[in-house]
Amino acid sequence: MKLRRFLAGISVLGLLACAAAAAVLLRPDPAGASITPQEVDLSPLDRIPAAAWDRLAARRIYFAHKSVGDDIVAGIEQIRAARPQISLAVLAADGPGEQPGMTHCQNGTNEDPMSKIAAFSAGLESGPAPDIAILKFCYVDYGALPPAELFAAYKAAIDSLRSRNPGTTFIHVTMPLTHVASGPRARLRALLGRDVTGYSQNRVRNEYNRLLRAEYSGREPVFDLARTESTLPDGRRATFDSDQECMAAGYTSDGGHLSEAGRLAAARDFLLTLAGAAE
Repeated sequence: MKLRRFLAGISVLGLLACAAAAAVLLRPDPAGASITPQEVDLSPLDRIPAAAWDRLAARRIYFAHKSVGDDIVAGIEQIRAARPQISLAVLAADGPGEQPGMTHCQNGTNEDPMSKIAAFSAGLESGPAPDIAILKFCYVDYGALPPAELFAAYKAAIDSLRSRNPGTTFIHVTMPLTHVASGPRARLRALLGRDVTGYSQNRVRNEYNRLLRAEYSGREPVFDLARTESTLPDGRRATFDSDQECMAAGYTSDGGHLSEAGRLAAARDFLLTLAGAAE
């Protein structure tokens, strides 16, 4: 009798475990959701007063980046074409400009974030101190140094640059993410403890981003690019391992660079951050 009850208990536990696994495997996957450009809500830009956009247009802004930065700039241009109240001039240059507007440049070497810190610092020293300066890493920069070491190097450089450029506002940018393998097969691999494409890389990026948010959020301007990339238009988050952020599939054209919807979402949030920093 006791043996039958024991075996019955094991069977019930097994059924519960199977049901829990099935729920995980079959649940909707926001990481794989498609997103059209029309779904990206640009109305927050229309709630910014015209005077705020005028203040931004009068600022000298220096944006140092790589290819995802080009995607963001393309999104800004698309938004500006439909919203003449956003009159911020945008042009490519090697360093900070002398005239109002945002100059942007390719910065450093991918997979070598220290080269990007050095190039950003050199750019700031090459011209008049800008009103706003932004350094953005790329998603391929995640593996060169441990996250804590990379963030310590970034923070030390910003502290030094701020001391030499006291009139400059620095906007901090979270490291962009990539899409991960999604769907039941990927979740099954994760349940079995096997490697899933994009998981380990995004864990490292997320750790860097946690350090950046903890240091600057609420105290200095932060453009949370990673949060934008992982947040769908309906507010759902693209995640894995329960709380690890990843790029929503609808925001990327190739797993890392931004699609048209991704460009619009990132440009919207970048412009909103710039407008706030220009006050």
